[in-house]
Amino acid sequence: QTFLLRFTLIGLLATAAVATIFAYAISRALAQDALDREAQALADELFHFTPYLRPDDFTAPVTTERHAEIDADYRRELFHPGIMAFRIWTSDGKVLYEDAGDAAPRSLPPNFAPALAGTPSATLLPGALVYYVPVRFGNSAPLGIYELRVDPAQVEARLASLRRAVWAGVGLGFAVVYLALFGIAREASRMLVRRESEARERLFELEALFKVSTALRAARNVAEMLPIIVDQSVEVMRSDAGALLLLDETGEALVFEAARGKPEALLGLRHERCQDPLWQVLQSRQPLVSNDLEAVWANPGCETTRQLFAGLASCLCVPLHTTQNVPGLLFLGYDRRRLATEGETRTLMTITEMAGSAIQRARLFDEVRSAYLQTAAALANAVDAKDTYIGGHGEALSRWALAVGREMGLSEKELEDLRFGALLHDVGKIGVPDSILGKPGPLTPEEWAAMRRHPDIGREILQPVQGLQGVCDIVCHHHERFDGAGYPVGLAGEAIPLGARILAVVDAYGAITDERVYKPGRSHEEAVAELRRGAGTQFDPHVVEAFLKVIEPERGQAKERASFDVEPVLERHVEIRRSMT
Repeated sequence: QTFLLRFTLIGLLATAAVATIFAYAISRALAQDALDREAQALADELFHFTPYLRPDDFTAPVTTERHAEIDADYRRELFHPGIMAFRIWTSDGKVLYEDAGDAAPRSLPPNFAPALAGTPSATLLPGALVYYVPVRFGNSAPLGIYELRVDPAQVEARLASLRRAVWAGVGLGFAVVYLALFGIAREASRMLVRRESEARERLFELEALFKVSTALRAARNVAEMLPIIVDQSVEVMRSDAGALLLLDETGEALVFEAARGKPEALLGLRHERCQDPLWQVLQSRQPLVSNDLEAVWANPGCETTRQLFAGLASCLCVPLHTTQNVPGLLFLGYDRRRLATEGETRTLMTITEMAGSAIQRARLFDEVRSAYLQTAAALANAVDAKDTYIGGHGEALSRWALAVGREMGLSEKELEDLRFGALLHDVGKIGVPDSILGKPGPLTPEEWAAMRRHPDIGREILQPVQGLQGVCDIVCHHHERFDGAGYPVGLAGEAIPLGARILAVVDAYGAITDERVYKPGRSHEEAVAELRRGAGTQFDPHVVEAFLKVIEPERGQAKERASFDVEPVLERHVEIRRSMT
């Protein structure tokens, strides 16, 4: 609109200015052309008067008698009442004859030179129309000029009429051109407005998708993902309420999995299959856009939908797509009546497609993760079963390591790596001969060399599994010493991964207190004394202090407390162990 307004004002002024200049120039040129034609016609008329003159009139002074003859010839052949003055000039600028009186100044005419060169001309002066016509005798060069002044009234009338015609024609022509340009500009303005609107919608869509994708990437599982989808959709679409409904396992009910605003009261509620608008969206896979929910409402028997629509005036509801099916739908409601635009609907559908794909990937990841956890638990069980000391060593280490990790402020990802590292820290012992693992006496140097390979073997076993780099580091370095005298690499201090430093402490505590085939278990107090003695040399002193803070509450608890702050994967691990024994 601004572009069109500017074009209208600037274009109008520019067109008027150009039209004025153009009309003035044309009218002036046409007027001069008309005057020149008048001058040429007068030249033809004066040609008949020239025989009354003699060439020597222009070379010698004219006598009184000759002047009287010329005057008589002039009054007989040329004079009429419209002539205001008549003058004959010689080539050297002298007056040969004049009949002017006080009617005209006796100065050299401005068009003297062109007329003397042979070109007739006419000039419209205030109160007089002056013609300048060369005086020729045969084909010779002009010897002088005629200056004839006449009353301009008649000519001025014709010129005024000509000017009006020119101005009207030019004005009409430029008006047509301006209107055509205005039409083009108006269409261009509309096109620019449409493109600007489309660009704004596209930018809105890209910003919305970026915000949603960024939020979804921060979610670690489906449970965290669902409220993010609702919250981001409500924020992006500026709605007053939102709800995410997913199909249950039977496909016969929609469950309110996440909500914001008024629908929060429906969380966990099952909405059985019926013919209400929500199920129609799910079945048709087409969005529902309404600015009048009362008109949409058609089945008063579906109480759940009535509760969802209560207090809302309009809505936008789209199905939640994945590559395989439509697992649910996303509902957004507004307290006021408004009709979502096509761009908003498209944006929300893109969000739901993105969310559906994210949910599907998260579920697949959870399934793979669950399978991996079961495999990890089975490996840990196999290691415990192969070693000769009492089983459950990996479970206890995992419990203690998690407690220490939380005490030291580890992140959830670091705690997860620590949990797996504790469960699988001795998985490399699968590659150690049973004769060495079960040997009751001291190991020979060769046997110690074989035993010390188990961290590297464990790393080689786990390294092919994607996402376990942190676990591999813990498994590989949990026998390093804080002073650098450990194995397999000889790392020292904080160069040793923190998870490995934590595991070194809890593993040492377990090794001291566990019953082994080659030694009896020792007391808690003796184990604590050993840890304090090794702090700063074998162990990280900060880890030792954190472990001692968390091990005291552990002592004296019932053995059933094997679920001490441990995630369901450990419970599954216990189930696998029990089933194998």
